[in-house]
Amino acid sequence: MIACCYPFLRPAAARAISHAGGTIWAVDVPTWITAIATVGLLIGAIITAIYAIKAFREQAEELENQRQVNELQAKDLEESLEERARLRQVAEREQADAVNFAWWPASHVLITGHPPAGTSAKSVLVIDNASRHRIMDAACRIEPSEGTGLTLAADHVGQLTTGLQTEEHRAMLNQPADGGMVPLIRPGSQYGFLLSFDLEAHPGARLAARFTDDAGLHWQIDQDLHLEKLDNRDDW
Repeated sequence: MIACCYPFLRPAAARAISHAGGTIWAVDVPTWITAIATVGLLIGAIITAIYAIKAFREQAEELENQRQVNELQAKDLEESLEERARLRQVAEREQADAVNFAWWPASHVLITGHPPAGTSAKSVLVIDNASRHRIMDAACRIEPSEGTGLTLAADHVGQLTTGLQTEEHRAMLNQPADGGMVPLIRPGSQYGFLLSFDLEAHPGARLAARFTDDAGLHWQIDQDLHLEKLDNRDDW
């Protein structure tokens, strides 16, 4: 019975199946649209995230590059400031470095005028301004023995003239005046500071000279020509 009816039933079944499939598709269209939209949003989010990561990396690289540039600039500035400080120190010391300091036995100096009687047991400390500018308030002191301090000052001072044509004297002390300080020593001038102290008999004594340069800076120089900048000269 069924076999005989099959030819007639097959077209109807096919139409029924086709109709059922179309109905299922029609029912699932909103679901498919939602799924496609979700996938699209997901893809968009992924693309956005990729671009965001790329932008973040580029920004991070730019920040790192800027940090390195800032470090280099800071280093250059620090080196520039150090170089300026060094050049300023060199400029400050330029005049003071040209001031010389020495001592001679008083017997090696021809003293004119009315000096104290005799030159034995006396010494002459010499400040030679070989700079191109004046120096002011020049003075000399001796520390007779270790720990006593630079307390022994000159008794007389006067300008020195060198180049004497005598074997006995290396310079002439022109009319030394009482006192232990010279207010001004011009460029190229030498002054002698006469002290009643025998440096030949006391080789361990410490010597020092102080002066103020043309820029108003204070300096001390010792017998080893060690130059030291002073904050002030309140003591001597």
